[in-house]
Amino acid sequence: MKIKVPVKDEDYFDKLVSLFSNIPPFSKLRPKGLELYAKLLQYNHRWSRLPFNERNTLIFSTDYKEEMAKTMGIELSGVYNLMKELKQAGIIEKDKLIVKYTLPKVKEVKFEFIEENEA
Repeated sequence: MKIKVPVKDEDYFDKLVSLFSNIPPFSKLRPKGLELYAKLLQYNHRWSRLPFNERNTLIFSTDYKEEMAKTMGIELSGVYNLMKELKQAGIIEKDKLIVKYTLPKVKEVKFEFIEENEA
């Protein structure tokens, strides 16, 4: 089955994260946590030519945290609280993305459904 999801460059990661919102560990996040994670992925993609460690330093800088707060319409303290939620869910570490949850920008995502006892 193919389902086409129309996206724009600026909402790609919002829609991608939304698709994963019912799958652990993303299912542990509230809507604002998912929104923040989509922003982190967007910045990660924007700076993908930089080495991973440099990218993390940039993405988790105070300037970017302030930018995220502004675009999300929340206080900077809210960004810190949401990052704590992401850490508790195991999706990020302290000021660092976790590689296996760094979703790239792709044209196609495939899901394979397996019995829960096989996972």
